[in-house]
Amino acid sequence: MGTCQGNLHSAWDSCLVKQAVSIAANASGGQLEQQIAAAVAQLEQEITDADRADWIATGPVDWANESLSAAEAPATGYCVKTTDLCAYEAGNVALDVGEAEKTVTIDAAYVAMSTPIIRDRLKRAGVRLGHLLDEALASEARPAARQGPAARPRPVARHGGSRRIRSWSRPQDRESTPGSVISLLRSWEAGEAICATRTKLALSPACD
Repeated sequence: MGTCQGNLHSAWDSCLVKQAVSIAANASGGQLEQQIAAAVAQLEQEITDADRADWIATGPVDWANESLSAAEAPATGYCVKTTDLCAYEAGNVALDVGEAEKTVTIDAAYVAMSTPIIRDRLKRAGVRLGHLLDEALASEARPAARQGPAARPRPVARHGGSRRIRSWSRPQDRESTPGSVISLLRSWEAGEAICATRTKLALSPACD
């Protein structure tokens, strides 16, 4: 598959994400920490207040359809869009047992095509996750506020010693504590480690 190995799904989950945010394929430990921090800082700088307002104005169904549109795009090579479905290839709805699998070559041109899409999806997801956390924590705080000063303090989310989750949906919080996109990249990093462990131990289901 060129610069990425494995199936196309795993390439978009891992290999292409690393290339889109300039994380070395073999980075680990402190080096990986530094590269993730640099990626988060760069992504955050690219987000405007207008972006934030636009991205949280829609809901989860719209967000899923955005990703579906990226998967269905001809340049992605994931499937072939027809009137009512996205087929495995032209004239073949699904891959049947014994059929040869199609190959998508991930070369420099494919990386250049996918990079802005991946960066955009990370930024949107970070803003939206921050907004959902804001809403969840605000609704949790309201009952305590009605109980008055004697109310028991509610638990707080912690990340790296910080007592507050910064929401990328609120401009006033941008300079304080680690944001939601770093959580997304951390989740992705953890998923990578789990997949590697399951593969090494030959556990099922396999990561794809």
